[in-house]
Amino acid sequence: MKITVIDADNIRFFENAIGSRYVERKENDLFVGVVDEDGAAVGAGVFSGTPEGLFVEQIVVTGQKRRKGVGSFLLEEVSRLASEAGMPSLTAVFYGGDCDQGADILRHFFSKNGFSVESPSAARTVYDMREILSAPAFSDGRLRRPYRIKTAAELMEEDREKVRAIEDPMIDPEEVVSLKNRYGGILFNKDEVCALLYAEPFCGGVRIGSLYGNGDGISLFPYLFEHAREIVRREGIAMDELYVDTAGEKTARFEEMYLTKLGIRPMDRYSGCGAIKTLATEPDVA
Repeated sequence: MKITVIDADNIRFFENAIGSRYVERKENDLFVGVVDEDGAAVGAGVFSGTPEGLFVEQIVVTGQKRRKGVGSFLLEEVSRLASEAGMPSLTAVFYGGDCDQGADILRHFFSKNGFSVESPSAARTVYDMREILSAPAFSDGRLRRPYRIKTAAELMEEDREKVRAIEDPMIDPEEVVSLKNRYGGILFNKDEVCALLYAEPFCGGVRIGSLYGNGDGISLFPYLFEHAREIVRREGIAMDELYVDTAGEKTARFEEMYLTKLGIRPMDRYSGCGAIKTLATEPDVA
């Protein structure tokens, strides 16, 4: 087996595995494929560059090649390349219940490949999307000037730079300004970013991944949720579930202040697991 960087010249071979994710790629994304001895595409991985290292977003192995070391080979090779590039770590996050067989498989997979698996303060809550869409309005009317919400597709380059300048460990600026952020929005007060919402298509529904608010922006969160809900309605695509990833105070507050107060109860709740592999360390200083 060998690995190859996936780009415009060879994405057609990996289209079924990560095609939609490639279309929505971010500037800091790395797409890696695995090819077997016959030249057939047998696996693929999506990784995002962060200040801490590489983040594992997705690993896919073709059905007939599963449990034959393809995923481990991919992680081993990517770990080697990342270490050579001076990346300090490789990190992944996954979710599961106490008796979730899929989560147990992932724990074993990452542990076997040299990751330390822990349980961070994160959770994924699942709601009925039909109930969300039929709920009363989150906001109290139209957003007043000088505030304005832009989608990721509407951002100018100077807007993107303002999002990238935000220093908050709970958000990934590159993810926010990418086309993955299909239902989210960036709230501006004149020309300054005061709040944002990251919401992407996920498993036949919508996933809220992160929130950011600065000053008055926190009080304007309802307008971002209303904006996201309006985009979902406008698309007219059947959505089954809303996934809320609670990794910080703001997303937890969203659940408490808006969904809980509206009487919307979760259908499921999963705890998060973090897996981290140290790749490079600072040299000893004599």
